[in-house]
Amino acid sequence: MTVVVDEDYHALVAMDFMQQTIALTGIEPIQLPTEIELSRAIPAALALAPEHLRSAVELICVAIAENTVTHDVAAFAKDDSVKQSIKGLMADHLLDEGRHSGFWARLVRIYWHTAAEQDRECIARILPVFIAQYLTNDIQNDFDFTLIERLKVPEPVRQALKAETMALSFPVNRHHPLIGNIMRFFKSSSMLDDPYVQRALAHYLPAQGSLQ
Repeated sequence: MTVVVDEDYHALVAMDFMQQTIALTGIEPIQLPTEIELSRAIPAALALAPEHLRSAVELICVAIAENTVTHDVAAFAKDDSVKQSIKGLMADHLLDEGRHSGFWARLVRIYWHTAAEQDRECIARILPVFIAQYLTNDIQNDFDFTLIERLKVPEPVRQALKAETMALSFPVNRHHPLIGNIMRFFKSSSMLDDPYVQRALAHYLPAQGSLQ
């Protein structure tokens, strides 16, 4: 229940911050996408799961998402280039996300240790489908391009920003910058100890087959 309350609080703070920004600047926010990567990836994974495993698959998908950017968000607090006022705004969020990461890893570990072998094998086969959908970049690129078009900058600057955005569209393989975080989650939740998971995720594991 704590996680639910935390997430509601995060949403409330974000909404309040946005409303204060509108009131102070008179600038309306850009329309957000109607979907996010997770809203595509979870249904794609659930479509491959038998009825009795759909709740477990959804649990694991959410846990992956909750652990994907935790390390990067934590690094935010140590970045000297970020204004102190913004760090203060994010302080509670940063603290909460660290706790959530551990909660989801422990919850998945408990489930995985009690799951039947055939269920673990089935879920392992679904994981690459979820990851491929979750790490797509078209939704983010579309939003970034919309934002760039709204900027009052010279056309050469606009084109340079678009090129920089496209340069961050990484292939979904072991070199993707977020794959390391996801693999660390699989390790901390003990899922990566499972031979079925190791085989299913071989494409994403470091060449030597281990994580630090």
